[in-house]
Amino acid sequence: MKKQTLTLITILVFSFGAKSQCIVNPNNVLAYSIGTKTFGIVKEAKTWPAARACAVQFSGRLAVVESQLEQDSIFAFLNRSSILNSSTTAPDGGGAAYVWLGGNDRGIEGTWVWDNYGIATGQFWMGARTGSVVGGLYNNWGNEPDNFQNQDALGLALSSWPFGTAGQWNDVDESNNLYFIVEYPGSVGIDEVMMSQVAQLSPNPAKNYIHINCEFCERNETYKIFDVNGRLVQKGALSASKRIAVKDIARGSYIVTLTETGLSLKFQKD
Repeated sequence: MKKQTLTLITILVFSFGAKSQCIVNPNNVLAYSIGTKTFGIVKEAKTWPAARACAVQFSGRLAVVESQLEQDSIFAFLNRSSILNSSTTAPDGGGAAYVWLGGNDRGIEGTWVWDNYGIATGQFWMGARTGSVVGGLYNNWGNEPDNFQNQDALGLALSSWPFGTAGQWNDVDESNNLYFIVEYPGSVGIDEVMMSQVAQLSPNPAKNYIHINCEFCERNETYKIFDVNGRLVQKGALSASKRIAVKDIARGSYIVTLTETGLSLKFQKD
């Protein structure tokens, strides 16, 4: 059942604890910038609430589309992202492929707002398919929303469905497992933020060795260490303990790159 009052600020229980922390393989994140925003297309299917929690864990939010320029740029990038439509479909959305955006009407039916993890950042639509724009904010609905079987989350379509075409928006059930788009304001890429969540390097600064804790490292992983000028100073195979000896490297700043996984981590040698 819908809540009958719109809660602008809610206290949410963050269910992604140590055992269920949102971990995304950085190889499945495609990042690019539009103006002052950085967007990350995450090619891992999650429900809308899970995608939302992931976005917040990575210091961002599910994407807010504020202009035709952003809409066109996002859709163009999606088309270049080699997404297999069958991996991100919503049966209740006419069987089309979608990616999650931050829009929803989970508070009050027909009151469509952009979400910032518990804070409604702006209502952009009121009503169903015959509804109206609110505050002159941008929207790109197909012949939607229709609240079919109580649909509360906003999907950007990658393919056509009976009431719209690829690129348009549709309301779909939040329990669908879909790819999603994270928005991160500023110049730091969301892929870098996500990478820092799935691989950690310690100690840092280091003296004799560094240890890499990496969820997605391959068994045959190799590494290369570069100095700040891009010169290769050391390379080798990553051992089962994921420990790399650096005692023979001079003091300074370095980057270790994991060849198979594609991760790059910075460290300081004392």
